[in-house]
Amino acid sequence: MNATSFATPAPLQSVWQAARVSRLHRRSSRVIVVELAPASDVPLVGFTAGAHVDLALPGARTRSYSLMNPPQHASCYQLGILRVDEGRGGSHYLHTHLREGDPLPVSLPRNAFALHEQAENSVLIAGGIGITPLLCMARHLVARQRPVHLYYCVRSRQDAVFLQDLNTLGNALTCLFDDERGGPPDLLPLLAAHPPDTHFYCCGPGPMLDAFGLACRRLGITRVHVERFSASSRPPGSPPAKGYDVVLARSRRRLHHDGEGSLLDFLLRSGVTIPNGCHQGVCGSCATRVVSGDVDHRDGILSDHERQHASLMLPCVSGCRGTQLELDI
Repeated sequence: MNATSFATPAPLQSVWQAARVSRLHRRSSRVIVVELAPASDVPLVGFTAGAHVDLALPGARTRSYSLMNPPQHASCYQLGILRVDEGRGGSHYLHTHLREGDPLPVSLPRNAFALHEQAENSVLIAGGIGITPLLCMARHLVARQRPVHLYYCVRSRQDAVFLQDLNTLGNALTCLFDDERGGPPDLLPLLAAHPPDTHFYCCGPGPMLDAFGLACRRLGITRVHVERFSASSRPPGSPPAKGYDVVLARSRRRLHHDGEGSLLDFLLRSGVTIPNGCHQGVCGSCATRVVSGDVDHRDGILSDHERQHASLMLPCVSGCRGTQLELDI
């Protein structure tokens, strides 16, 4: 269950902030920290803990990254970026071509992973590069003297490249190294050790998030907040994509999508104006209200309530199981 509410689709993001790379620090062979500062006298827009921004890359590419510095230090944006060799090339470009001083347009911050600051207890569970939004949350809660505990789960001490950023947490930090424990942490007893009124936040690789969700269901935990860095993939053995009609409710225009490629790309090619950002089902920019139709949800952020009761979908990764999908466009 995701805590974010998309009661209305996100507004079209047509204005980018002018920013430059003020600092670039390589934490490991696969992780860099990029600090962005204003490229003019106009300051960067402030943000809330858990927020992310889009970066405008060459070739009209857009990539989303979480902000890791606390909102109290919003004069700059700090991003931790993992090089994903099997990805779509965005992180590879940033790792190999980006230099200090380079201009780098950045979007206004958006938050699909909001922090409940007044919670009696907050537990943050980070896996790998999933530490970045949780690092922001932990710093913010510590600054506000709110109860928090962070579990930093990585394969080895060598991979814990953000340990130096967590020195203010003291006893509120637990590091769990797979190679020293004989495998990934058992989340069931870990979660059960905290009071029932705790808000739990988890960000990391898919298998970890699946295990987290299963443990929460077994324990009856409902204050659950998750952020994924990629949407669900189509399971092996799934039937081939099939076409369906798309009805635009406001204009009554009917289009036929052959099922190949994303629904978002199809709509954009058809001249339909729709907000968009990451194209990976994790930023929420393209959240669109569904009037009717059986949606094949594959995003990583909408909650079951948002899908069923707010009738929202993310067309960048989700599609239709039936023969017709009517959208509030």
